[in-house]
Amino acid sequence: MLGTFIVVPYFAQTVLGLDPLTTGLLTLPGGLIMGLAGPLVGRIYDAKGPRVLAIPGTMTVSAGVWLLVGVNPSTSPWLLMSANALLCLGLAATFTPLIVRTPELLLHVEGWRAIGHRSGQSENSMTARVEAPILCMCPISFMINDGLLE
Repeated sequence: MLGTFIVVPYFAQTVLGLDPLTTGLLTLPGGLIMGLAGPLVGRIYDAKGPRVLAIPGTMTVSAGVWLLVGVNPSTSPWLLMSANALLCLGLAATFTPLIVRTPELLLHVEGWRAIGHRSGQSENSMTARVEAPILCMCPISFMINDGLLE
């Protein structure tokens, strides 16, 4: 899922020949959707629980990725933008229930408390597992953009 955030801009610049500004504008709606959906998703989560968000969110992510399956050199930038926006909407609906509910469920797993759940170590470990690949990909995307990895 997160790999599409790297592939879509890379595809737009290298295959479609779009400049970095246009590529940024192409991915901007997805970021805005994720940011603006956050408070709404939080309210829905508090009122209805995780299932109401996770199931439609996962289906929306699948639809966004499915739109990206058939991209080729003649793909319209509008299709890339729509697929990216749909993917981001699904991720916004999926991340909150998964990130909040998973540690709650793990409290019932034998031995979970022994590995530092109460001390905050597990949350830091989960955060590190998510952030590390993202932080590693940022310099790589800059190198690709500068032509250092071609």
